[in-house]
Amino acid sequence: MLACSPRSHEVTPRASAYALSRASRRRRTAFFIFALLYSSVLVLSSIYASCLIKYLYNMIIIKLKLLSIVYNTLMSIEELYKEFANNVRAERARKGLKQAELADFAQISKDTVWQIENAIGNPTFYSIVSIALALDVDLNTLLPLKK
Repeated sequence: MLACSPRSHEVTPRASAYALSRASRRRRTAFFIFALLYSSVLVLSSIYASCLIKYLYNMIIIKLKLLSIVYNTLMSIEELYKEFANNVRAERARKGLKQAELADFAQISKDTVWQIENAIGNPTFYSIVSIALALDVDLNTLLPLKK
């Protein structure tokens, strides 16, 4: 790019050198601004990336804690159900009843009694209360809940 001298409209070598140096200074300034903006974007994106990583890490930790709580709760319910099954079997044996007789007294099926004593399935509230009434025991005896 050639520039005009201030006194005349002719192109002089000095004016063209000045224009070239001025253009190169503009390019250098533009490049410096671009580099500054690009590094700012990189810094901001690295901050954003670190925030995103921290957020995802926290979400994973929260999900793992929730899964742990659910798993521990399910295990405690399963253990409680096994304890209930053992208590029903023990009370039935103590009363000298067979599974069929307990089923008749409780007005539930023999299969339900068998499933409850083997901790299979999911007994209804009606089945649990009926068994407690048929065995003439308190519900806390069959299903001890810790406070």
